[in-house]
Amino acid sequence: MAGIHGFWTPTEFFPQMRVAWSMDFTAAATRFTPFAMLLDVGLHNKLAIGVENLDDEVNIAVGFDANHTECSITLTFQYNDHGNTIYLDTRPAPWQESVAAYRDWAKSAANLTNIKFPAAAYDPVYCTWYAFYADFDEKMVEKCASGAAELGFKTFILDDGWSFDTRKRTGADTPGIPWYAQIGDFEPSKNKFTNFTDHVKRVKAMKLRYLLWVTPVFVGCNSMAVKKYATAFRAKGPAGGMEMAIQDAKFAEYIHDTFIELARENALDGFKVDFIDSYLPKIGTAVGEQLLW
Repeated sequence: MAGIHGFWTPTEFFPQMRVAWSMDFTAAATRFTPFAMLLDVGLHNKLAIGVENLDDEVNIAVGFDANHTECSITLTFQYNDHGNTIYLDTRPAPWQESVAAYRDWAKSAANLTNIKFPAAAYDPVYCTWYAFYADFDEKMVEKCASGAAELGFKTFILDDGWSFDTRKRTGADTPGIPWYAQIGDFEPSKNKFTNFTDHVKRVKAMKLRYLLWVTPVFVGCNSMAVKKYATAFRAKGPAGGMEMAIQDAKFAEYIHDTFIELARENALDGFKVDFIDSYLPKIGTAVGEQLLW
């Protein structure tokens, strides 16, 4: 195949204008999409390849042989009988259009074409993370929410830091307490909030939707949860976080019930669900299936 000058895969933010002699990645429900595209010098598609199955692991490997001017593409599937229809496109369209064409095909194949996103999904959203990290209390949060409402934001996200007492900014860990060591019990800090339910009411009175940061896959090494659900422990994560197997029935029930109760008790509008992509896809591990368990 002649005229290949670059490539794009979901692992890249932008098209790469170089020929990688070999490249491969694995996609699953937790991370990436099973799609790759070879490009010409004008960022037009030369060959796009994708797979119907968006849930289970699919490895896409592309290689070039300069001596024989050959390009090889190898697909390896977690399962050989789970909707592994292959998508091929050689139309010389701009790369964005080729990505969109695969997206529409994959949505249709997965019967996702009728999904309707609410208008709220397109409203401006304010998140506390980069402004505060975990260095806040309810007065600071409510003052910030008020300013966000005045600026026209419609949704307010309280990010990590609400469920432990320590006030800190990233890069300034408390000695002996790594960043994620205290998460996992998902109870509002009584030092930062006098009454969390009333706090949420005050923010929502500003005509803001209230979303709360959570993660279903990490608990802290100092949490009660990691001790109670030790059988679900999967691997050590970053900064004191313990990666948990969410297919563990007891741990899954705990996460489900805890998040439902948080939403009901505090009249939350939803959650920012983080770190799903920490379950790295790899042929043989079936993390896509585990996530959707």
